[in-house]
Amino acid sequence: MDPFYFTAAELTFLKHHGLAAKDVYNGGSLQARDYVPKAEAAGKFLVYVKDKCPRKHNIKTTSGHCPQCSPSVLAFGRRQHTEGFIFVAHSKSAGATRVSVTENMEIRAKTINVNDPGKRTDWVILFSANCDEMGLMEKAVHRDLAQYSLKGNYLDDSDPANNDLFKCEPDEAITIVKNLLEKMA
Repeated sequence: MDPFYFTAAELTFLKHHGLAAKDVYNGGSLQARDYVPKAEAAGKFLVYVKDKCPRKHNIKTTSGHCPQCSPSVLAFGRRQHTEGFIFVAHSKSAGATRVSVTENMEIRAKTINVNDPGKRTDWVILFSANCDEMGLMEKAVHRDLAQYSLKGNYLDDSDPANNDLFKCEPDEAITIVKNLLEKMA
C-alpha cells in the first residue's frame, strides 16, 4: 500500500472532530470498490485516497463523501459503528414495513407515530433487538430487502431521501434481521 501523509489542515480537521490519524484507512490508489470493503472490515468509515475531491481533500467516507467539505457526513459514519437497536415496524394503512435503527428504543417506541414517514399514525413496532453496529446492521438489512424498497416519496413527498420503507411482510424483514444478527454475533 502506498504511504500517506496528512497535511496540517487534515490533522487539525480530524482533531477538531474527535478523530485521529489511526481512525483513517489508507486506501492509497485503490478504487472505491476495493477500499470500501477493506475499510469497513477494519471498522473504519474514513479513507485516505489519492482521488481528491474538487477542493483537493484526500479524506473520504466509505460512502464517497468528503467530510472536510461536508462535516455532517461524520455523524452518519459514526452511526455505522454505534451500539443501538434495530427495529421492524409496520403500518397497515400504508401497507409498508419499516426497518430502521435508534440509540434509544424506549423513546423511539413512544415517538414512532410523530413526524414519521407518510405521516401515518398506525406504525406498530413488531420487533427490536440490540446490536453493536446499528448502522452496519441497518445497511445489511436494507441491502437484503432492496427488491422491496419504497425508496423516495412513496408515502411522504416531503422526504424524498427516505430509504427505510419496504413493500414486504414484516415477518420477512424480521427473519432477515434475526439471520443477520446471528451472523454478526
